[in-house]
Amino acid sequence: MFVRVMGLPQQQGSKNPWGGEANKNLTPWRGHVAQTVGEAWGDKPLLLGPVRLQVTFTFPRPKAHLNSKGEVKPNAPYFKTSAPDLDKLQRAIGDALTGQVFRDDALVAEWHVRKIYADKTYADIWITDLSGGSHDDARVGTTVAGTSTSGADHQGSDELPGRDERDGPDGPGA
Repeated sequence: MFVRVMGLPQQQGSKNPWGGEANKNLTPWRGHVAQTVGEAWGDKPLLLGPVRLQVTFTFPRPKAHLNSKGEVKPNAPYFKTSAPDLDKLQRAIGDALTGQVFRDDALVAEWHVRKIYADKTYADIWITDLSGGSHDDARVGTTVAGTSTSGADHQGSDELPGRDERDGPDGPGA
């Protein structure tokens, strides 16, 4: 199943001195992810076996990546290599999907994630049920039937859906 969750991805993991989350934007982000994915998931039962999550997190470009006309410079990077940490972004997604798609985020047996720059901020999430079949079947995966908020479904594969010749410098569909 593929779902695009619009909004600025938030990290989870940094604690305040009292043990709570330091990121005040985390709770609304996780709630938004849970609601969006939950609506797309519908009344399907929770997954109880291994799951693959593939996630692309997008972030706004710094002004230094743009020329005086507001266009992306040819040498501007595609991947975001600064904060927030990728593992902390993953943690927020895993916790948001717990109870919506799977019983426990410990069931996530495979992650494919990346951070890129784009015109709009969102998280593209592909959820693949890896249960059943042989080890080869699990490696390839079976995408859980579902709806796409963007009208595009991704069938399970070994690679994170990526950039191709149709993608602009700001990422997929740009």
